Amino acid sequence: MFACTGTLSAWGHSLRVVRAFAKVRRVGGKPLNGLPLHMHSLSKSHMSYKARLILLLYLSSILQLNGQRSSGDEALRFCVGSGTTAEDMKLVFRWLVPAAKAVICCEAVNNIGLCMGFLGGVGYMENEEGEFNIARLYRDMSAGPIVEGTSNVLAAYAVNLIEGNTGSATLTAIDTAVFAHLKSHRSLTLERKLILESWSRLKLVLSDSSIEHIQTAESFVRHILDLICAALLITDAGRDDDGEACEFAKRWVLQVCGATEHYYKKVEVPGKLLLDQKLCYGNSFQR
Repeated sequence: MFACTGTLSAWGHSLRVVRAFAKVRRVGGKPLNGLPLHMHSLSKSHMSYKARLILLLYLSSILQLNGQRSSGDEALRFCVGSGTTAEDMKLVFRWLVPAAKAVICCEAVNNIGLCMGFLGGVGYMENEEGEFNIARLYRDMSAGPIVEGTSNVLAAYAVNLIEGNTGSATLTAIDTAVFAHLKSHRSLTLERKLILESWSRLKLVLSDSSIEHIQTAESFVRHILDLICAALLITDAGRDDDGEACEFAKRWVLQVCGATEHYYKKVEVPGKLLLDQKLCYGNSFQR
């Protein structure tokens, strides 16, 4: 979790630098944050960042709950799934920690590299201003994916936890803690349906002992984490129906389920740019 926190923090800082740079850098007489392609690419990185951040916050909350209630089957009120027990949360936490480490660190480093590109040539220079030095962040954070286990090793371990003696119990715990409550939500109906269908299909594949999963462990782990992040984003958006949170959830779900382009065809170009700007700068953004 410490490695995930470090690389994710560096990713978030890089995005802050890029947002500030996009306000003042002008290309063709327009600021960078007024160019549709630039803002769409930047909003995708923000979307991924928020998805991984909400996963890390969920992990932190599970750790706190496990510390408060180390034994017993009493339902935990503060879990995403209301019927989740302490034993369920232990299984979920045991699986999520290596899975998150396998995915988040690599993804964070890759996106820090993207942020260097968003700044152009300046992004690759190790300037004196430490707070703007994304190149140094990229160099320092590149060790994150190999600290405390490489992605392949941790992904293989996570898959073994699902396939082993406690495999069915772990899948059931994840289902109860993360996905079961989505059936009772009222908002984002299409997105909830897509996620629940994808999760059901994935459970069938994982429960089939005749299929060898270890060779594609990283892909399986990433897909499961993507679905968990989608469920958490939907839950977050459903609490107050905030427009920005709902847009994050919609885009993430449709990206995970491969329906992104169909969604974007429904939005006019000026509307797309404004949505991207608000996802990057917040609902208070003004042209």
